[in-house]
Amino acid sequence: MARKKGRKPIDPRPAVGRDSTKSVAENFLAVLNLPGLQYVFDHRKHPLERVFWVLVILAAIRGVLFLAQFQYARYAANPTAIQLDKNYRDWIGIMPGLTFCFHDRVDWGKAQAYLARKLPQTLESLPEGSLPANDSAGSRYLTDFVQTLVDATATDFGNLSRFLDGTRRLPADAVDILELISSVHPHHDIAINSFQQATPVGAGGDIPPVHQIVTERGICYSLNAPLSYLQRTNATERLLPSKKDISNKKPISCEFNRHHCYMKLDMYRSTVSYTIHSPYEVATSDQLFTNVEESDELVAVYSVLEMVANERLKDLTVKQRNCFFYDETYEQLPVRGHRRPDASGLFKRALVIYNSAHRFPGSERLLFQFYSHNLCVMSCRAKRALALCRCRPHFYPFAEGPQCTVKGLHCLQHRHPEWNSDVGCKCLKSCTDVSFYVSSLSKTQWTAEGGIPFTHKASLRWEILQPRTRLRRVLIFSYEDLLGNLSQLIRPLYND
Repeated sequence: MARKKGRKPIDPRPAVGRDSTKSVAENFLAVLNLPGLQYVFDHRKHPLERVFWVLVILAAIRGVLFLAQFQYARYAANPTAIQLDKNYRDWIGIMPGLTFCFHDRVDWGKAQAYLARKLPQTLESLPEGSLPANDSAGSRYLTDFVQTLVDATATDFGNLSRFLDGTRRLPADAVDILELISSVHPHHDIAINSFQQATPVGAGGDIPPVHQIVTERGICYSLNAPLSYLQRTNATERLLPSKKDISNKKPISCEFNRHHCYMKLDMYRSTVSYTIHSPYEVATSDQLFTNVEESDELVAVYSVLEMVANERLKDLTVKQRNCFFYDETYEQLPVRGHRRPDASGLFKRALVIYNSAHRFPGSERLLFQFYSHNLCVMSCRAKRALALCRCRPHFYPFAEGPQCTVKGLHCLQHRHPEWNSDVGCKCLKSCTDVSFYVSSLSKTQWTAEGGIPFTHKASLRWEILQPRTRLRRVLIFSYEDLLGNLSQLIRPLYND
């Protein structure tokens, strides 16, 4: 039977074609609400006009992205500025830190007792009496050995090659240098006076103690420098500093409207060299030291330039502000300490167990929560020395690695420009700092005719003047400002 031809049956379902696609595009444009985009999809427009609107939209998007990238680069680079602060009436001054070194550093009675205890075979063949009193070759050799190690500095180790001669009886390579120079150091009588004597203890009137430390200039003493606790010479007695020992110590502060801010140090029958520095720093061999001879009375007046910082700067990264706060952890500054049993997982990852060959078995590499530019420089030098001669100089008791023997120091002596330079250390400045500049310096020498001293006392007095200005680091472009600027850039692309 033949099949009849006719029209196709009408599908009752809604047609999906140009009309539905057009409605979807119109809804998308209505939601996006981007000016000019509706002309791109308007088929009534001339093709050249539609291409023109495409180029305009792409140029606008490119301009917005460029400005957004510029704003973010401004925020990521250094969104800080330094302002001048002159509201000085309520400021509280910070007394400077003092590092001083005695010129007389050897008590020969202690030296002979130390050698007799540590190296008894070296003194058996010597005549009785103290080392300098004997004129024998062996006594002179031991005297020169002790004196050379005591006088060794980061820039001058002295003549060490003569003590490495295999024909000598002294096993110089087995001597603990830091223990030796700290054990033979004589006792010096000192007295400290300050404005705090009129202030009750507990109300800011307690004077911090003087610590014997080892610096790049040898055995010295520190006053009002909490970070110098890391340089204590009693580290040889396995008494390592902890984070609590440092964080609980604060530098001396002085209210200018209530006190005449000064401190005085009297030294009896001694000559010293001293340097003034920020109480948040430690002294290095790069700083200038001033000599105070016996019977000298030195009065130094310092002007203060302080740098403070807004707390909001801590919200930025170190790369953004290009500085460290004193209470921040510097990952490249390892300091030896004891591991705390309640350390968190993040804290545990900051600990690296020492090699059993190190001098302090059972101790670990600990990242304390503080920063110091000079401490960073010295840590960098210790790392270079460790890389060159596989040991660290005894000047850096806080750094990791085995302490150098005489042989190790002799190795570093030939590589001095390489390890002692601070070029390439990448140590940033501190966000807050206190600098002291000499305003006046007067020196009186109490001697009679012929240079005979009236008194065997050296006196050093230093005071600070109230500053009228200081510098302040402020945040001028915060993360909120960045979001606000980005929203202002995007807003013109949409219709109100």
